[in-house]
Amino acid sequence: MSEKTEEDCAAIIDQGNLLCVMLAQPDADSALNEMHRIVTLIGDHARANRCRNIAGVECA
Repeated sequence: MSEKTEEDCAAIIDQGNLLCVMLAQPDADSALNEMHRIVTLIGDHARANRCRNIAGVECA
């Protein structure tokens, strides 16, 4: 696994865990306003991994 892929996987796991913790809090309603930012980051890392796996190259 390439270094970039490993970094993206680690980021997906970390950000997914953060999202779970934020949603589990009693005041999760107030955190919902910022959830799209974390989900966008997770998607960015996942798309980068997919691109590398399909094309076999680094994506911008």
